[in-house]
Amino acid sequence: MKVFNPIRWASAAAMALLACGVAEAFAQTLNAKPGVGTVSGTVYCTDTNLPARVAEVDLDPWPSESADHGAGTVRAGITDLDDRFTVNNVPAGEYAISVGLAGYLQYGPSLLETPAVRSSPEVRKEAMSRLTKVVVVPGQTTTIALQAERGTEIDGSVQYDDGSPAIGLPFTFGPKGGEADTTNPPISLWGGPIPDWHGQTDAHGQFRIRGVFPGAYRISVVVPTRSATGISVDPPPNGPRPQTSFATGR
Repeated sequence: MKVFNPIRWASAAAMALLACGVAEAFAQTLNAKPGVGTVSGTVYCTDTNLPARVAEVDLDPWPSESADHGAGTVRAGITDLDDRFTVNNVPAGEYAISVGLAGYLQYGPSLLETPAVRSSPEVRKEAMSRLTKVVVVPGQTTTIALQAERGTEIDGSVQYDDGSPAIGLPFTFGPKGGEADTTNPPISLWGGPIPDWHGQTDAHGQFRIRGVFPGAYRISVVVPTRSATGISVDPPPNGPRPQTSFATGR
């Protein structure tokens, strides 16, 4: 009759777990990519001091003195419900790390792309000072704590001159002009990755634009008019025309 020996069984189990651990570590070593590291951290909202959940964390190559973007591929990660994020397999180097969250400002290299920033060394210096740098080291994890700053909100409505709401009209929102404001550099910052932002008025003729940097902007509303056959024609000279109203600073 065989007698069960718990000590021998525990020792065998421990050796098996150890062997599995060694095999897993060896497999990870074989699969590890040379010259890459990891960036992880947390993101919180400055206006609420609460976690920034499901926010996008972007890694752009750090811009040089002569270019707005460095060479390389943008990397991105998403925060979880506890505001944590991890971006794996990031090539070693210097990156500008930024947070993208609806209603919040994103301080990324796109700040440097506008004519207002390009034409003024003072404004460019101000924009560069707002970027956050992270250095990725091969085989290591760089940990960083980020914050999301809520931007200005523009709420408005569009009405025809007879008072009816202009429903479903496309509008374009973008920076007003391209002149640099050297007296107050932050006012010229524009964080959009493209020159204009497009949207439509809702069922009440209203619109809302969140996450806007301080500054002067233009909003253009397009009124498509069609004849009975569906061919675009010029608006009638005495017909209803849209009237735009909006308020900022919320």
